[in-house]
Amino acid sequence: MFIIGSNFFTYPFNIALQSRSINRINIGDSDDTFINKIKKTYFDEFFGNLSYGLFLSHYLVIFEFEKLEIQWNSKWILLMLLFSTFISAVGFFCFEKPVIAWRKKIRNQHN
Repeated sequence: MFIIGSNFFTYPFNIALQSRSINRINIGDSDDTFINKIKKTYFDEFFGNLSYGLFLSHYLVIFEFEKLEIQWNSKWILLMLLFSTFISAVGFFCFEKPVIAWRKKIRNQHN
């Protein structure tokens, strides 16, 4: 439930983080938690890295696709998703990843 214009994201959200339990799935530090039992694959890491870029780019892609005044069907939606994924991948590998490496290099020099 998202409540705009209230304190929903401050006080109750902090309590949820402090209890380290969200939607009754324990995400604590123990190795036997539900999250740690899920097998992680290359695709998990790949799309996890692209998730923020996808979040940012899909608005732009939808906006540009709507300028074309096309009839929306599954073909156009798939093309839109692929294009958004491509833009986020370019952003991650050309911008985010080098910045992360640069940040680690600077931190290692100061330690």
